[in-house]
Amino acid sequence: MQYLVPALRSACRTISKRHMSSNVNESFILADQKGKTGLISLNRPKALNSLNTEMIRTITQSLQNWKKEDVEILLLLLRKFKTLIPITSLISGIVMGGGVGISIHGKYRVATETTLFAMPEVSIGLFPDVGASWFLPRLKNKLGWYLGMTGYRLRGSDAYHAGIATHMCKTESLTSLKNDLCAAQPQEIESILSSYHDKFPIAPFIVSSEDLMETLENSKNDDFASKMLSTIRKASPTSIAITFRLLHEGDKAISLLECLNMEYNMSKEIMKRKDFYEGVRALLIDKDLSPKWSPSTMKELKNIDDFFKKDYRLDV
Repeated sequence: MQYLVPALRSACRTISKRHMSSNVNESFILADQKGKTGLISLNRPKALNSLNTEMIRTITQSLQNWKKEDVEILLLLLRKFKTLIPITSLISGIVMGGGVGISIHGKYRVATETTLFAMPEVSIGLFPDVGASWFLPRLKNKLGWYLGMTGYRLRGSDAYHAGIATHMCKTESLTSLKNDLCAAQPQEIESILSSYHDKFPIAPFIVSSEDLMETLENSKNDDFASKMLSTIRKASPTSIAITFRLLHEGDKAISLLECLNMEYNMSKEIMKRKDFYEGVRALLIDKDLSPKWSPSTMKELKNIDDFFKKDYRLDV
């Protein structure tokens, strides 16, 4: 639980900076406690259970209260998909951005055949946050660079073999698994997950080059490389550049908290620039899918050091 609260606080501050609405119907968040299990229900299906500032604050307060009461298992229930945190995360359905942030930092992460994972922030002029600079560079064969710079979506089997998920489970077994976990002692969780675990075949897919852009430029005749290069070119050049460096810096970090502080400073810097607002406009508001990035190419990008200053620290 110790890193979930700072992650939520970081997300809360970023959302506030993005000028998103903080109005929330209380029914969006339902908190309850059953013995040593704390349950939080997210009920915002029209927005795919995306988190806003007040929802994050409500979750954070519940976690802080339960920490005082020695709650041992935290269960987060979503109407469209389910996530169990922080000891175990059940990830069924779409899990992107903030959904990744509240699920991936648990010890156990269970995917299903319906899981759809992505960190697509570069497409709106942002960068992979919520601790992505900690977990992405730690995926094998530089896969995290590929996911962070393209926003590529992984299905359940791919997420499992990539190391994002630690277990697989059939969707129809999730309710039974949830009930067994609610009745379990913490030391029983691993054996319960193993009893539900289903192995899925490995999907053929990997990119291992550290210099991703050069590799793609030299492989234009390859269909996979060509599509990947096209995807990257649609994203904000600034977002691509800072994401690439972010993952290198995160790879050297000694803790998740160090990464969250780095992302917090980057969030403050990126809000001073145009690309995030332009990306949201083009993708989510006007939906013309034609963002005007500034600068418009990598060659025009001069210096990104300001994104990596350590001027601020999260109060945790």
